[in-house]
Amino acid sequence: MLSTVYYIKEKEFEKLNSFLLLGESVIDRWDPSVELYFKKGGIDDSDVFLFNEDFFIIQKDAKVMKIFDSYVKEGLEYLNFKCDVKNLIIAYPIINIDCIDMERSKYKVYKGDKDRIQRFDKLYLNKENIGEAHLFRMKHLEGGFMFCSDILKNELEKEKVRGLEFTLID
Repeated sequence: MLSTVYYIKEKEFEKLNSFLLLGESVIDRWDPSVELYFKKGGIDDSDVFLFNEDFFIIQKDAKVMKIFDSYVKEGLEYLNFKCDVKNLIIAYPIINIDCIDMERSKYKVYKGDKDRIQRFDKLYLNKENIGEAHLFRMKHLEGGFMFCSDILKNELEKEKVRGLEFTLID
C-alpha cells in the first residue's frame, strides 16, 4: 500500500468497506457522504493518493484519470466522497474475470468449504480469458487483488504517474 497517511473514522470505514469489498458495480447505491481525510503534506508528491487492493484515490481530471479513461473505460466507476483535499475521487475497478486455470494452479481450500479458496501456492492463468482487459480482478481470488495489463502499466510509467507499485506475476 502507498505510504500516504490518511485517516478514516470507524463508522466511515465500515460504510466504505460495505461498498468497495465486493468488486462489483456500486454506482447505483453509493453513498457520497463517506468521509476520508489526509494529513497535511502527505499527498504533495503523488498522482495516486491512495491505492489498496480495492480502489484508488486520484485527482479528478489529472493524468492518471485520463489514462484510466483511455484504457479501462466502462470497467471503472468514479465515486465522489467527502474529503479535506479538493478534487479527489475514488476510482473503483469493477471487472472480474474468470481467468485462473484451476486445473493447473495449486491452492488450499478452507476446511468445511471446498469451494472457497484459502490461498494459492502456484497460480496459472488462462490468458485468452483476459482478452483486452487492462485493469481487473480475478475470480476466485479473495482479498481484493487488482491486476493490470503490461500496456496499462507501461503507459502509467511512461507518463511518470507517481504513487503506484507493480508486482510482476509470471
